[in-house]
Amino acid sequence: MPRILYVNGIVHSRFMSGLGLMQRLAKRGHHITCMSMANASDRINDFPFDYIQLDRPEDSLWVDFQKDMGRKDKIKRLSERRNRFIRINEIQDDFTELVKTTQPDLILCDVELVYHALACLKLKVPIIMTMNWFSFWESKAPPMHAMTIPGEGFPGSTLGVRLQWLKLKLRNYKERLRIYLSTVGVDPKSILIHFCKQQGISIKELEFGIWKLPAAMRNLPYMSFTAGELDFPGNSVSKHHYVGPTVDEQRSDKITPESRKGLDTLFAKRKDGSISSIVYATLSTMFVSDREFLHRLIRAFGQQSDWHLVIGIGSSKTLFEEVTLPDTVHLYEWVPQLEVLRHSDCCITHAGTSSYIESIHFGVPMVVYSGGDWDQNGCAARLVYHNLGVRGDKMNDDETSILKHIETALTDTKIHHSLKRFRKIFKDYQDNEVAERFIEAQLNTRDS
Repeated sequence: MPRILYVNGIVHSRFMSGLGLMQRLAKRGHHITCMSMANASDRINDFPFDYIQLDRPEDSLWVDFQKDMGRKDKIKRLSERRNRFIRINEIQDDFTELVKTTQPDLILCDVELVYHALACLKLKVPIIMTMNWFSFWESKAPPMHAMTIPGEGFPGSTLGVRLQWLKLKLRNYKERLRIYLSTVGVDPKSILIHFCKQQGISIKELEFGIWKLPAAMRNLPYMSFTAGELDFPGNSVSKHHYVGPTVDEQRSDKITPESRKGLDTLFAKRKDGSISSIVYATLSTMFVSDREFLHRLIRAFGQQSDWHLVIGIGSSKTLFEEVTLPDTVHLYEWVPQLEVLRHSDCCITHAGTSSYIESIHFGVPMVVYSGGDWDQNGCAARLVYHNLGVRGDKMNDDETSILKHIETALTDTKIHHSLKRFRKIFKDYQDNEVAERFIEAQLNTRDS
């Protein structure tokens, strides 16, 4: 029975992206062990997996270690400080020994756990880096942090795209220099180089200056839990493999009795025609930084009575105390996203990966207000490029503009045709077992 180790960092959504695939691999006879810094034990209790909880790095330990050091002392003790940083982040012997106990035939390692992937190289086991992003390697397509659409204005021209990549490289260099000076030599690139020397690993295993990451693995394949057809033309790289999204429709999400009652009532009204549409807003990461936009969104729904807005607000309830809630707005501390999307007619999203994938999976058109973090601008641009939604402007859209965008998403036939097409593409990835075949091909490289 082939043994597969799935190693995840602190990003819970990326762990969940691969969990459905792990289930399918287990059914094919593979032994699965999951390691995660994000606490996911409650998610896999019912799955036939072994689970190992990894400790998250303790930033306070690093701060305490050097709090009394002056700048000269930090320079003098540079090697000691780098060694201590590595130990605090548990990316040395302890992690490698833990991996050995699982006896893996293949390791799936989260894209941001570069140190951990380097440590595993010495085990001579095939490694695949996992992610749910589009390709971040330099190509003819715009960088992932940009809202640029190919062919749209000067930014979308060939020269415009090249300049954006150049600007990104310069920005990364300046940021790396700033961190190097502010940390006195304990910046990500310096630590990675130090770690490689410490472990006897060639620095040529790393490629620096890649998008927003400190480094990427030069010689390892990358596997992305999204669809390549969603990317821009010209963004293909041989080491980057799209294996399709995984949406676990059987996922059981916790919900309070009060929220359960409120959602059931709303769904029943949508079913009997008492209300015409349910609009779901997945904007939790925008609550603190975009309070004014959220208030505009709520006021917009107060100007009409046919559409009802559902928002899961998490711990941000106080942000909504300043605005009067109309009867068409329903706030819940937390909502089961898959169930709500199944009943929704439109999704207002910040272009987070899980949100757009699950919206497409259920055929829900989107109004996209990018959160601006990491890949969200790039995701938003791709959704608009492929006619899967309408692009909004959270800084300038007033209540009328917001309602107009929603109406377009609800009625535009091009959007609905594109959703139908991509739902089939998503299904084909699973029906054709693209991910399973790719992983098993990597397993076969070890056997050969």
